[in-house]
Amino acid sequence: LSRWIQTVNPISTFMQQSSIRQPQRSLRQTANLHQEILEKLNHSPIAEDQLVRDVGGSVSTLSPALVALELEGRIKRQAGGLLSLA
Repeated sequence: LSRWIQTVNPISTFMQQSSIRQPQRSLRQTANLHQEILEKLNHSPIAEDQLVRDVGGSVSTLSPALVALELEGRIKRQAGGLLSLA
Protein backbone atom coordinates (compact mmCIF):
# COMPACT_ATOMS: atom_id res chain seq x y z
CA LEU A 1 0.00 0.00 0.00
CA SER A 2 2.75 2.48 0.86
CA ARG A 3 4.45 1.71 -2.47
CA TRP A 4 1.18 2.48 -4.29
CA ILE A 5 0.82 5.77 -2.42
CA GLN A 6 4.39 6.72 -3.33
CA THR A 7 3.59 6.01 -6.96
CA VAL A 8 0.28 7.87 -7.04
CA ASN A 9 1.45 10.97 -5.16
CA PRO A 10 4.03 12.11 -7.76
CA ILE A 11 1.55 11.42 -10.55
CA SER A 12 -1.19 13.52 -8.97
CA THR A 13 1.30 16.29 -8.17
CA PHE A 14 2.50 16.29 -11.79
CA MET A 15 -1.06 16.41 -13.12
CA GLN A 16 -1.91 19.36 -10.88
CA GLN A 17 1.20 21.27 -11.91
CA SER A 18 0.86 20.55 -15.61
CA SER A 19 -2.88 21.12 -15.90
CA ILE A 20 -3.78 23.51 -18.68
CA ARG A 21 -4.80 26.84 -17.30
CA GLN A 22 -7.13 28.92 -19.42
CA PRO A 23 -6.24 32.57 -19.75
CA GLN A 24 -8.86 34.83 -18.26
CA ARG A 25 -11.00 36.53 -20.90
CA SER A 26 -12.76 39.80 -20.41
CA LEU A 27 -16.52 39.94 -20.61
CA ARG A 28 -16.24 41.63 -23.98
CA GLN A 29 -13.95 38.87 -25.32
CA THR A 30 -16.31 36.20 -24.02
CA ALA A 31 -19.32 37.93 -25.57
CA ASN A 32 -17.47 38.26 -28.88
CA LEU A 33 -16.57 34.56 -28.83
CA HIS A 34 -20.17 33.60 -28.07
CA GLN A 35 -21.39 35.83 -30.90
CA GLU A 36 -18.88 34.33 -33.34
CA ILE A 37 -19.97 30.81 -32.39
CA LEU A 38 -23.65 31.69 -32.79
CA GLU A 39 -22.98 33.25 -36.21
CA LYS A 40 -21.38 30.00 -37.42
CA LEU A 41 -24.31 27.87 -36.29
CA ASN A 42 -27.80 27.52 -37.69
CA HIS A 43 -30.62 25.01 -37.21
CA SER A 44 -28.83 22.41 -39.35
CA PRO A 45 -26.41 20.54 -37.07
CA ILE A 46 -22.67 20.63 -37.73
CA ALA A 47 -19.85 18.67 -36.13
CA GLU A 48 -18.20 20.29 -33.13
CA ASP A 49 -14.74 19.84 -34.65
CA GLN A 50 -15.93 21.62 -37.81
CA LEU A 51 -17.17 24.51 -35.67
CA VAL A 52 -13.78 24.70 -33.98
CA ARG A 53 -12.12 24.92 -37.40
CA ASP A 54 -14.64 27.51 -38.63
CA VAL A 55 -14.17 29.73 -35.58
CA GLY A 56 -10.41 29.24 -35.66
CA GLY A 57 -9.90 28.55 -31.99
CA SER A 58 -8.85 25.50 -30.07
CA VAL A 59 -11.06 22.92 -28.42
CA SER A 60 -9.80 24.02 -25.00
CA THR A 61 -10.85 27.61 -25.76
CA LEU A 62 -14.22 26.83 -27.32
CA SER A 63 -15.41 24.07 -24.99
CA PRO A 64 -16.19 26.33 -22.02
CA ALA A 65 -17.99 28.76 -24.33
CA LEU A 66 -20.03 25.94 -25.87
CA VAL A 67 -21.02 24.66 -22.45
CA ALA A 68 -22.07 28.16 -21.39
CA LEU A 69 -24.17 28.61 -24.54
CA GLU A 70 -25.71 25.18 -24.04
CA LEU A 71 -26.60 25.96 -20.42
CA GLU A 72 -28.14 29.25 -21.56
CA GLY A 73 -30.31 27.27 -23.97
CA ARG A 74 -28.91 29.00 -27.06
CA ILE A 75 -27.35 25.91 -28.65
CA LYS A 76 -28.07 22.21 -28.40
CA ARG A 77 -25.95 19.12 -28.71
CA GLN A 78 -27.16 16.21 -30.75
CA ALA A 79 -26.01 12.64 -31.18
CA GLY A 80 -22.65 12.18 -32.86
CA GLY A 81 -21.06 15.35 -31.52
CA LEU A 82 -23.26 17.67 -33.57
CA LEU A 83 -24.23 21.19 -32.57
CA SER A 84 -26.99 23.49 -33.75
CA LEU A 85 -28.92 26.56 -32.65
CA ALA A 86 -31.63 25.77 -30.11
